[in-house]
Amino acid sequence: MSLIQKFHCCHALEYFSLLFLAIVLAFSLTLTASGAVTVDDLTYLMELSPGEVYRDYIEVKNTGRSAERVSIYLTDYTLTRDGAARYPDAGSLPRSNAGWIALDVDPKPVEIPGGETIRVPYTVRVPENEDLAGTYWSMVNVIVEPSTGIEESSEFHIKQTFGYGIQTITNIGESGERMVKILGLEREKRGGENFLRVKVKNTGERMLEPVVSLELYDRKGELRSTGNNLNGKKIIYPDSSTSYRVPVGINEPGRYEALLIVNNLDRYVWGTQTTVEISPE
Repeated sequence: MSLIQKFHCCHALEYFSLLFLAIVLAFSLTLTASGAVTVDDLTYLMELSPGEVYRDYIEVKNTGRSAERVSIYLTDYTLTRDGAARYPDAGSLPRSNAGWIALDVDPKPVEIPGGETIRVPYTVRVPENEDLAGTYWSMVNVIVEPSTGIEESSEFHIKQTFGYGIQTITNIGESGERMVKILGLEREKRGGENFLRVKVKNTGERMLEPVVSLELYDRKGELRSTGNNLNGKKIIYPDSSTSYRVPVGINEPGRYEALLIVNNLDRYVWGTQTTVEISPE
């Protein structure tokens, strides 16, 4: 049994990255880093079994009038504890599935005429290894190659590149231990409202996409407020961590007993008790 899901908006890694700083003495490079190139989905979630083979394609569309050149290639993907993204070489991480994925595309940049769409076929071959458990993932990068011209001026110039990172995730059936660890809690204030920043690490074997909620109780044990990050759900991969900003929901000074709940919206729920103290302004 295979379960395949595609998401159009979740966990987008559409990005502008500063590729390099070009210092040119006699001239500066002008740049057209087009946003006309789009992809059909940004996350591919596959539930497969050992030995199973799955085939599909990625659609890349040029909505502009001019031709665009794009590079399409695999890397690994992970987040550090402070939330910074890293893109190591494909197959370098322990839970990489990059070696299972074959992209049927030229390693050189591919030209897409204006208004045209190309399909990039890919094949996922899960190894016949019964020891596989949990989640394995990598990233398909679709990078628009910048076009350049020459102008007669001497300037520093920041060169940018535009592209998408498509997360390709393989869950091995329903297998894999689900576990989390709270790394830290930190209160912060924004726009006059109190928040609790919660750092969560996935210490299990399977990806999680939890809702983190907070319940505050006064000294009488009465519920005073609730808050959650429902609008800020994130995937947490095994051995990765991220942070959530959860609204406290109350500004009245005092010391409150709090119940912090990490709910994966299935049968897996974790909780811990803590204390939140709101100081007078």
